[in-house]
Order: sequence, then structure tokens, then C-alpha cells
Amino acid sequence: MGNNNINAGGAQVYRASRPGEWVRKGTTGYCDLVRNAQTGQLAELYSIPVDKRISREEDLRRYELRRNQPNIVRVLQVEKEQSQQICQGQEFIRVKTEHIPKRLSEVEGLSHEEGLYVFQQALLGYKAISQFQGPLTIN
Repeated sequence: MGNNNINAGGAQVYRASRPGEWVRKGTTGYCDLVRNAQTGQLAELYSIPVDKRISREEDLRRYELRRNQPNIVRVLQVEKEQSQQICQGQEFIRVKTEHIPKRLSEVEGLSHEEGLYVFQQALLGYKAISQFQGPLTIN
């Protein structure tokens, strides 16, 4: 298996899973749901292509930011994916995030107070990201 832990400015989010550490529990249609066998924590698992336009260190710094910011979906773990696509020139990483049980797209209506709260949290998340990497465009 090898050790795919690296030190990217102290990034603790990048580490290989131990065998049996995470157990697949199902799918949401856009990601797999996995549960930590030791803690019982439910997480979402995504397979994401590596963005070759930025350095691995910069990419890991971004995931480390998401591990520590309260207003951004929390990243629990990032690891290199051992997959067939690597042979085709595309490298993937596996990203585990906190489980979000309900998406805004699934909510039929929000009260005025709930809408303001969502907007406030989105602005706080945007502020954290822009302070980390400078001005950015939301697309």
C-alpha cells in the first residue's frame, strides 16, 4: 500500500486510511456514504480529479483550511486514490467530508429568519476563503 502521507506545511488532513477504518454504508447519488468503524462518524466520500493547474501543496492547503473552518463544509480526510484512471493520465484523490444530511436544494421553503441565517453563513464562508486565497469568483 505504501505511505501516501506527505507534509505540506503541516497538513494533517492528508493521510491514508487504515484497512477497515471506513465502512461503506450506501450512496446519495452524488457521493458514497461511509462510517468510521471506530468513532461511528458518518462522512461523504468523493472521488475528485487532481487539478494539475495548482501545486499539490496548494491543493492540500485548501483542504486543510476546510478541515479547520466552521463556516465551510469540513474536510475530514484526503488520500490518493489507487485507481485505473491513473493509467489513463488522470490522477484522483478521495476526499471525505462531514455528512450534510439535507441540501438546500431539497428544502421546499425557508422562513425569513432561516434564509437570513443561510445567507450569513454563506458570507462567512466566502470571507474565510477570500482571506485565505484572495479575491475569487463564484461560479
